Amino acid sequence: MIKSTIELVYDARNGEKKAVIQMEITSWITNHAGITYTVNDYAISANGSKQLINTKDVFYSVDQVDQMDLLISSTIDFAGMSKTEIEWLKLKKALLYVTKQLPVYGSAPENWISI
Repeated sequence: MIKSTIELVYDARNGEKKAVIQMEITSWITNHAGITYTVNDYAISANGSKQLINTKDVFYSVDQVDQMDLLISSTIDFAGMSKTEIEWLKLKKALLYVTKQLPVYGSAPENWISI
């Protein structure tokens, strides 16, 4: 869904390593209070293979989800897209937005792009 534009340092079992990092929302669970997203982080090797390096569950309240939906919907034209395409695009844009606001792996906001 998103990836770093540069190699970033991550903690591996055998010490620190550097790689391009790719982040994906792989699942989510909805309840009356909000949504819990599962985000997987992968190290991308020089040959393009992915290695899972971290998994994190992140909870967003109904209000936070609604605010993000308004922000994203105000900047993107969804004409001609299916409901599923729209929701996946919103997830991707939200992940990019949050990662730029709260950079990980010692990155800067400009080190992340949608894929």
